[in-house]
Amino acid sequence: MLIHNSTVTFDGLTFQYVEGEGTLDNDREDKAKGAFITANRSAVTVNNCLFQYGKEAFYGMIVYARNETAPVQISNSVIRKSGDATEGYFNAESVIIDRSIFQELGNEKEGNLIISADVLNAEFSNSVMYNNTGIRIGAASIVNDINHTYRNLLVLDNDFSSKSFYVGGNSFANNLSWSISLINSTFINNTYEACVDLTESTSIFKANYAFTMHNNVFYNNKTTNEGTTISPELKNVAQEDVVSISNNATDKSDSVLLTDTNFNTGAVDLSAITDLTTLFVSPDNPKGADNEWLTSDDGFVPDKGSTLLIEAGTATGAPTKDIIGATRPAIPSLGAYEGAPVLRIGRTKKLEDSLEIYPNPVVKGSTLYINNPNALTLHTIEIHDLTGRLVKTVALEDRSTHITIDISSLANATYTVRIPNEHGNISKKIIINN
Repeated sequence: MLIHNSTVTFDGLTFQYVEGEGTLDNDREDKAKGAFITANRSAVTVNNCLFQYGKEAFYGMIVYARNETAPVQISNSVIRKSGDATEGYFNAESVIIDRSIFQELGNEKEGNLIISADVLNAEFSNSVMYNNTGIRIGAASIVNDINHTYRNLLVLDNDFSSKSFYVGGNSFANNLSWSISLINSTFINNTYEACVDLTESTSIFKANYAFTMHNNVFYNNKTTNEGTTISPELKNVAQEDVVSISNNATDKSDSVLLTDTNFNTGAVDLSAITDLTTLFVSPDNPKGADNEWLTSDDGFVPDKGSTLLIEAGTATGAPTKDIIGATRPAIPSLGAYEGAPVLRIGRTKKLEDSLEIYPNPVVKGSTLYINNPNALTLHTIEIHDLTGRLVKTVALEDRSTHITIDISSLANATYTVRIPNEHGNISKKIIINN
């Protein structure tokens, strides 16, 4: 699709089985550009779209745009099961990506980028990168005044094919200015050489980085650096490049985040953690019970008891909302998701509202359900009749988020469900009838 001098919005469309040229032909350069959308001097917005089964394109598999009148914007979209994009799935001067999912993309091709090396301004937020191979993000080689911000990202189960999540440019011009920020993101179970690599090709030509890194979580990431002790979070980051690095959590005892005092502001050591359930609500079920990303039951919400993660961050640069739209407090939690709130005086949410009991009324002989989204520590549930007599007790595991209760033995009547917890007692009435 070739767009000239236009403002275009694609909403609710599916693009699939699209193939571009994977190599550059200087005589027919257009063949290698924009397998999905080619834009020039235009404003392109992509909402609620599905891109899948694309094969490859040398420039911009989804969008190639130059001299655009506004940033290329993509939101609430899914890019999945597609192949290589040598110079970026998005190749434009400015790109804004929000609430989107990048899943099962790429292979081990040398150049394979989500955001192109030539993007001057990038905002990548509230999104998921899951189970991709070889896909990463790269800075340009000779472009000045780059400003890239990455926040509220969940980067999970990716193999970056011996590369890094973010790769700095090979500078062929002196004293380029690049600003890179990584904020409130979670990196779990990835294989990479480093999360951020600001390497340069020579010591003669240099980029002047302004690097900021706050409130991120790194856990169980494997490095592919042939056994050296280079941190799998940072590589080739010099102190003169750093604006601020603080309040990041990592389980790597040899990480510069923990061992180098220049980078040690507010660092959280997770190296003694062996069980993710002590950090997150349900890490064995990343998409949550609804099997959808970017919803309130996602498994990597910090567990209410995770004092290392909840309200352990810094407000510097932190977004007002987390990956699923929850408001971050003045002292934000570490990682993409805000922590399950600790209920205490000053919270606007009532204790009774923190649990949902349904259906109510409930049909005799069926099942009663309790939803515990804040993962309150619950040990028992008591059901009393209207005289106060205890008629049923249910033992629970701590912090069960989804609870089922068999009420087949109870007669038609009105009962009080009493739930003791660490913040007090929650009592709700239920009605059982035919």
